[in-house]
Amino acid sequence: MARATDRASARLESVEEVSLTSLGGEDAILADSAAVVVSTALPKLVDALEKNWEALTRRDELVEVLRQGLRKPIGLVTFDRLADAWLSAPALREATSRTLVKDLAGVASDASDPLVRAAAMEKLLRIAEADPAARYQLTASALTIDPKATPAQAMARIVRVLGAAYELSGDRDLLIVLDEFTANDLVADAVEFERALIRIDMGLDAKTESEAVENLTAAREGLGRAHRLDPEHLEAAIYRDILDCVLLFHEGCPSAEIADIAHRLKDKVTSRAMLQLNDQPRAWIARRLTSQAQWTIVAELLQRLAGKLERPTWIDAGKVLDEVFTLYRGRMPVGDDAKERPGLAALAQLRIETSFIRRQQQLGLLEEYVQKMHSDDWGETATLLLDRIRERAGSAPPGKP
Repeated sequence: MARATDRASARLESVEEVSLTSLGGEDAILADSAAVVVSTALPKLVDALEKNWEALTRRDELVEVLRQGLRKPIGLVTFDRLADAWLSAPALREATSRTLVKDLAGVASDASDPLVRAAAMEKLLRIAEADPAARYQLTASALTIDPKATPAQAMARIVRVLGAAYELSGDRDLLIVLDEFTANDLVADAVEFERALIRIDMGLDAKTESEAVENLTAAREGLGRAHRLDPEHLEAAIYRDILDCVLLFHEGCPSAEIADIAHRLKDKVTSRAMLQLNDQPRAWIARRLTSQAQWTIVAELLQRLAGKLERPTWIDAGKVLDEVFTLYRGRMPVGDDAKERPGLAALAQLRIETSFIRRQQQLGLLEEYVQKMHSDDWGETATLLLDRIRERAGSAPPGKP
């Protein structure tokens, strides 16, 4: 009979660089599987199997040992390390792609420790980056959460995961789930913030000006509540400044008023990025940091155009018209590409059209652009803007209100 120190579970915990050989081989691991499953060192077994994946002769049985440890975790730290190791092991992850999502969803729905449930949802979110089917399991798991009975720390993590899941899927049913979470007052700021981000997205996707204003105004109010509940909530302050820039431009406010907020926004976004300077942020956090940086570009554009549109004409007419068309189409920078947001366009179009109707020299520049200078990129937009101006102006002479 093997001594306790010779068992695979003991070696798993004592050996620094774990390998199949150091553990005694596949048979030894399986013979001691009951103890291996409940070992805090179980995550190290993932690396040992991954290194010898092609040579394994009892692969399915060994994978089942890992699955047992995943489905019935002995604690948060071990579960977290095991799941992370699993997701970082290409061969193991590919071989278990069908069962891994199911197992994590089971933990997210049924684990006794709320923090383990939250961690399982975070792992599902990582999988959902590449596998859309995991998003449905994540949403289903969230529906099993009782917000009143779940501690604040776990609830806060779950709320953030759902907000990130929305950014991946655009599933507005998640707004309904978040509405249910308002029952837990301890995470009210986090819930208000994530709901506000969804309303911002709805506003930017709106087809009409009134729908865009309704959603962005509701989002602005939600961010205000989040900031009042937690005055240190930097991201709530960032997005509130973003909405102020957009809504002030829509309302016809002067450039100087927008500039103050745009400069403040840039400082806050820089501060937020500095907090992550020495960290490797998770994918969803990195997306938000990128989005916030992109919004500083849009805020500066709104500020510049608010000033340019008040002038009778422009020396740098080509550059100004390019920016006018960018905003008229609601184009948002997305990496090296651009995404058009109809709600942003709807909020900007009236002010842009009115400026050209009132200023004959601006209108003359636009007409010249349409006739002679337009590029393939903006030709259709310039013509559309000119047609809308003529339609709105009716029979009034150009340059008259």
